Amino acid sequence: MITYLDMKGNEKDYKTFAYKIDIEPGKTKELDIPAYEHERFYHYYKTQDDYGHPAFKIRYSLKGYNLSKEEIRELNYNKGNIDSIDNDFAFMSIGFIIFAILFIIFITCVLYVVVAMMAKHRHRSVVLWLLLSFIATPLLIILILLIVGNNDNYYLNED
Repeated sequence: MITYLDMKGNEKDYKTFAYKIDIEPGKTKELDIPAYEHERFYHYYKTQDDYGHPAFKIRYSLKGYNLSKEEIRELNYNKGNIDSIDNDFAFMSIGFIIFAILFIIFITCVLYVVVAMMAKHRHRSVVLWLLLSFIATPLLIILILLIVGNNDNYYLNED
């Protein structure tokens, strides 16, 4: 948690956040911590401000380490802040969305192939039934092909 203090040490605001990182034993890692929002027109007391904006100091406190994702989320929700930085969850969500889109495209292509095969097997125009399935839906056209059955005129034309 970051606590923002005015120059007299009075608390102005705070912000909770969480990082999911791995640090090897005996090593350190530098982190970029999200700082104060620019819209509030404050500046860190060690940086120069030519506009007369109020200065602030930062106090940082570690709330825990080796926490599970659920514990991190609970800590952030209990503080009323959902600014958790959980890259694994974001990538997992994006991956799931991409997988779902690809799966839907695959199933749709399979349905068009089924329409073409059914039309050919029933001696009907494959191109016509595929065009109809683009206009309607492949599922509807499959149902219609099941209902209409074979083209009896095809057998009459062969004789």
